[in-house]
Amino acid sequence: MTSIINAFKTPEHNILLNAMMAPGALSSATTIDCNEIDWGNLLEMAEDHGITPLLYEYIRNNREINTPDTFLNTLANRHEANKLRNRVLSQELFDILELFSTHNIIALAYKGPSLTLSVYGDLGLRHFGDLDILINTKDIDAASNLLTSREYNRKIPPLSPVKEKHFIRADHEHEFISLDQLVHIDLHWALSSKHFPFQLKTETLFSQSRKLDLPAGAINTISDQDMILLLCMHSNKDLWRKLIWVCDIDRLIRKNNNLNWDALMQQAMSSHCERMVYIALLISHELLMTPIPEQILQAAKNHDLVEQGYIIIQSSLENKDPEKQYLQCLAIKPFTFFLCDSYADKIRYIKGALITPTESDMMRYNLPSALHFVYYFLAPARKIFFCSVRFFKRLVLN
Repeated sequence: MTSIINAFKTPEHNILLNAMMAPGALSSATTIDCNEIDWGNLLEMAEDHGITPLLYEYIRNNREINTPDTFLNTLANRHEANKLRNRVLSQELFDILELFSTHNIIALAYKGPSLTLSVYGDLGLRHFGDLDILINTKDIDAASNLLTSREYNRKIPPLSPVKEKHFIRADHEHEFISLDQLVHIDLHWALSSKHFPFQLKTETLFSQSRKLDLPAGAINTISDQDMILLLCMHSNKDLWRKLIWVCDIDRLIRKNNNLNWDALMQQAMSSHCERMVYIALLISHELLMTPIPEQILQAAKNHDLVEQGYIIIQSSLENKDPEKQYLQCLAIKPFTFFLCDSYADKIRYIKGALITPTESDMMRYNLPSALHFVYYFLAPARKIFFCSVRFFKRLVLN
């Protein structure tokens, strides 16, 4: 079987893999020769992959690594800045969830501060951008109004009631930005759009939720089992662009010594993401020696098309873009299509990606409510037009 480790050939890759390893775990990386390291490139790679905090912690705990003073000082400054920023965002998340609670809105935090603290035990050991909050569909208007009262603005202004209803039915989130542009909130009522193959039900997330203590107080977050599935889905969807996603999965599995693997794989199958989970587990095991039962690893290696997925991901990790641009302008990602577990999932994905109108479509073409159905013709027409223009431009230029 293709080996993902082949994509990690440089001394900078080796030190990043060592930095990602959980304390006490054996490393899959080769011996590090500090004389061969391009420290500027290492810093850039750590930033791109979200590993800067872990790299700083690794170098600080391994004094035998002879690093330039400027490099170490830069790492230390970025680590402190990230820690301070994360504390501020953590407090803001707690305050928003408390506000929702006082208005009888049940909400779950996931990723961001909850993932960082739950998995790494220290708010400074992971960088995160948005604050992700999951609510019930019936609470979307109330939650949005409360965020507006805290001086958050929706990235795209609210639509008419009819358009809003259709958008909520087809999509899964509203994006909000604070007045000072420093805090971004993704308000979710589902984890993915209706046509996306991954279908972990919101009711399951709420029923299996748990408490987590942030510095400011306790919040509700999704269970570790649900988080593993979510991380597997997210990493595959974005073609493993960041190595920190591998680290998240590894640490979360190591944290759960008594993980019910049968229940996890059963839920993966029922949620239409079995192939995604198998690929994620193989990558995590190969890069970080994640402890996974042998029968699960064998099932993953024997699973239909997982080998092909591995090859595509290796190309992505080697900075060879395997996604076809002419399909992306149709809102279709070839690898997402490949990840669909069944032909029914593939058909639903293609159909939804092509015909589902976006918020931008509804703002660009201001149709009356009686003609809302026309958006489902305009959306594919727009995508096909721009795709054709791009295709012919490429033909002319070549």
